[in-house]
Formats: sequence, structure tokens, C-alpha cells
Amino acid sequence: MEIILYIIAAFMAIGFVFLIIEYPYHLVGLYIFIIHYDYNLDLPGPLDLRGILTIAFFLRLIAFDKENLNLFMHDFLKNPLFLSVLFFGLYFVMVTYINTNSFMRTMRVEIFQLIGLMIGFLTVYKGYAKKALLTAIIFAGIFSTGDLIYSYLTSSGSFYNTRILDVITKSEFNAFFNHNVMGMFIGIGIVATFMFYITKQMNNLLAFIIFFILGVGILISTSRGTLLAVIVAIAIGVFMLPKEVVNIKKLIALSLKGLAFLVIIVGGYLFFIKAANLDSEFSKQLYYRLVEEPLQMLEGKSNDYTTSGALKEGTIEWRVFQAKRDIGVFTSQRLSTQLLGYGEGGYFKIGKKEWSPGGKLNQYASHNGFVLIVIERGIIGFVFMIIIYLALIITSIKSFKKNYLTFPFFAILIFYIVYSYGAQTQLIGKFAYVLFGGVIAQRILDNNEQEETEEEEVEEELQET
Repeated sequence: MEIILYIIAAFMAIGFVFLIIEYPYHLVGLYIFIIHYDYNLDLPGPLDLRGILTIAFFLRLIAFDKENLNLFMHDFLKNPLFLSVLFFGLYFVMVTYINTNSFMRTMRVEIFQLIGLMIGFLTVYKGYAKKALLTAIIFAGIFSTGDLIYSYLTSSGSFYNTRILDVITKSEFNAFFNHNVMGMFIGIGIVATFMFYITKQMNNLLAFIIFFILGVGILISTSRGTLLAVIVAIAIGVFMLPKEVVNIKKLIALSLKGLAFLVIIVGGYLFFIKAANLDSEFSKQLYYRLVEEPLQMLEGKSNDYTTSGALKEGTIEWRVFQAKRDIGVFTSQRLSTQLLGYGEGGYFKIGKKEWSPGGKLNQYASHNGFVLIVIERGIIGFVFMIIIYLALIITSIKSFKKNYLTFPFFAILIFYIVYSYGAQTQLIGKFAYVLFGGVIAQRILDNNEQEETEEEEVEEELQET
């Protein structure tokens, strides 16, 4: 039996090598999916499968492709946005080395992320943004919805999330994943799908199916940060569209459709609860997290507390308190530390720790991506990151306003900014770097188009004279 499995694996490897040589851009979507959906999918290998795929795509698309290599040498490597991201990564490696006398792991991560940025650049530059990026984003959201539904059904409506992969592989370690991590994947899928739908690049039936699946997922995730990020990103995305695409009547119609869609999802959920005879505790939690607690915060009232009188972990007020506490501890450090940060893993020197009943020291998560960046990269690194994000968003908006059929990178980057306020940072993760590369590609394509237009105008003037 093992021999048969090895033979199948060998044939699959040969098939993959053939496809990556002959049809590399048809596999880019798979690569981006694996990069994006990293929390829920552990993959084996000496570098892990993501690392192997990253190297394979780097060799095929960049190192051994003369046309692409020339493109990088003449345009990409001179781009100010790329140079800014490159220096940002080198700065983090330097800070990590200063604080830990080690930099190999950090350097490896930064190199792989920069390769991901390059692959994202080529994906958009070669015209595969919709086929690869959008497909990967949507499937990550759908898979996350599946994870949440499975966890919900197998845990009688609790918030303990079991990965389907752990069950299939009969893993002894069933990792706990916060429900808002799955919510993040789903939220990005909703934002991307909406932007393609409203610009008439996706038919109504397909959009409805995707919205329904992801809508169920975001409801089950009960992630307040995801919901807020989706609303803000979509609102800004709609605002950036030209008037001929979105007018008042269409906005009203979309709002009514959204309301009807929400009623369908909630109604379907309540019907499912009753039909399956499940405990309604989840319904109470859903109402508390998405309605009652946010209203309490707006009214200035206190939130949920434990029996000892401490703020309950996970509430909005608890997250705000933790962020203030972490920043307070960090700002009490010496000035050089505040400016440069602690480097990779620096949050463990600042973050709150607590002994468990079993005698294990548990480290609280930051629950705030901005706080995490300030502590690990310092005030200088934080300001550097803000400048990079603003430059990328403004660049993407300019491309989008010029041609609203381009990929709406700015909407997803804005989603990350809002989402990271209440969760671990994805602002500078692997998939974010892929998006960075896409924005740079759009910028270079716009410049090339402008140069061609100017050359044509000059030729016409010469012909007239």
C-alpha cells in the first residue's frame, strides 16, 4: 500500500513540475491560495510546502525567465514602492539582530515574503489578477466557512474551532484557532467579491452564491472586527467608483438587497438551529458579541466580567485595556528601545503572562496589530509602515479611478488596517506582500500606458506638421 502511495506521489510531483514549466501562471492561483490560507493549512516538507512552492515559482518565473528577469532589472527593482518595502524588511532584520544576536530566521521570512511580492507583481503584470488572486481569496473564504461550520456542528455551537485537516489526518494536536481568524479570510472574500460584482465583472448568480456562503461564515465567526472592516472597506470602495457605475438609486437598491440578504441568512440560521435541535447558547453569544456589547461600548457602559471582577478576555473593553497596558509598559523602556523596537518576538518581553493551573506560563496575544508592530519594530518602523501603506493605498486608488476594472487592492489594504486594530497583525504578512506586488505592477502598467499615449500624441503632432 505504501509503495502505491509513493508511486502516486511521484507522478503528482512529475505532473506539477511539467505544469510549472509549461503553464506556470495557471498554478499561481494555487500558490497564492496556500500563501493566503496559511492559518488553517499546515503543509509538510523541509521548508514546509509553502517554502518549496515559493522557491519553485521564483526559479521558474524570475531566475530562469529572461523576459521577466529583464523586467525586474529595468522597472521593478527601481520602483520606489519596492525599495521602501525592501528597506522596511532590512530594518526589521537589523533590529532583530541588535536585540537577539540572531537574524537567520527573520532574514529567511523576509526573503520569502519579498519573493511573494515579486510573484504578486508578475501575476498582475501578466494579467492574471482575477484568475489567480480573486479565485484564491474566494476559496480561502469558502474553506474558512467550512471550518467554522464543522467546528460549530462538532462542538454543539461553542467557539472552539477544530480544523478539518486535523480530523482528516487524525492529528493528536487539535490546534485552537480564534474564530476571528477565519472571519478575516471570509471578510476579505466578501470585499473582493463585492468590488468585482458592483463593477459588473461577476454575474449575479455566482455573486449571490458566494455572498450566501461567505455571509453564513461571517455570521458564525461573530467577528466584530471583520464586520467593521468589511463595512469600511466596501464604503470607501463604493465612494471611489465613478458616478455612472454607482448612483443613488443603485445604492438604495444595493442596500435593500443587502438587508434582504441578511434576513435570509439569519432566518436560515434560526431555521437550522430549530431543525437540528441545537443548543441556543450560540445565538445568545452571537447577539451579545455583535449587538449588545458594541452598544454598551458606545453608551460608555462596562462589559462582561469574570467572577473575580476582571474584564473577561475577548471583550472589546478588554482588548482596549490590553493595548493601553502594553503601550504603557513599552513607553517606560529606554528611548532607543522605543525608537527601534525589540525585533522579532519582542512582544513576549512586554505582553502580559499568566500561570495556568497546570503550571504552564501562558502568553497573552496582543489583540492589536498596531501595538505589535510598535513593540517589535519601534516608533521608526511603525511610521515607516504607515508611510508605505498610505503610498500603496493612494497608488491603488489612482489606478482604480483611472480604470475601475482593475483589481481593488486599496479596499483589501483598508480592510487589513481596520481589522488589525482588534486582532493580530496581517498588515505585513505573506499575503499582504503579494498585494504589495500587485499594486506595484498596476503602477508600472499605468506608467507604461501613459508613456505610450504620450508617444502617440507626439507622433500625431509630427504627422500634422
